[in-house]
Amino acid sequence: AQTPTLSVSLLLPRSSFGPQPPGRPPMAEGAGSAARGHVRTLAILVLSFACLFLVAGDDGAPGGPVFALLFIYVTSYAGGLVAGRLSLPPLLGMLCVGLLIRNLPGLGENVGSRVDAKTSSAVRSVALALILTRAGLAFDVAALRRLVFVVARLAVLPCLAEAIVVFALAMLLLDFPPIWAAM
Repeated sequence: AQTPTLSVSLLLPRSSFGPQPPGRPPMAEGAGSAARGHVRTLAILVLSFACLFLVAGDDGAPGGPVFALLFIYVTSYAGGLVAGRLSLPPLLGMLCVGLLIRNLPGLGENVGSRVDAKTSSAVRSVALALILTRAGLAFDVAALRRLVFVVARLAVLPCLAEAIVVFALAMLLLDFPPIWAAM
């Protein structure tokens, strides 16, 4: 007797299941396959929102804070995909979607402002840490070592110029003594 197995055919492409059985016409990879992929993605999204509602209750319902977070995540991810297709950085698409969600009249009140301020602050901090980590991992250490003096000049000279300008303006415009202007 065979034991029943869980079918994951909704999640994986047909080619990952091996060769087609004999006598069966081969599956065409094309527009129909892409449409099935979009239907799968839509079904997963709908089921995700339904599970969220069942688990979180009113907070997971449309208009709730947990629903707003998931909506922002899904739409910003889609914005990143669209920006990537346009040969732009995906982060730009995500940021544009975030600005739209927060500032558009219909979405701003119903989604953008529903997220709690503490939760929003925590999510932003985690996002900043991830962005900085990805940027740090993308550094070419060999190039930095080769250009160590250029990097040092680019790091020190703008800060030094700003400090000198602030020092001079504080003495001239605000009549600060030199010790106070240098702080």
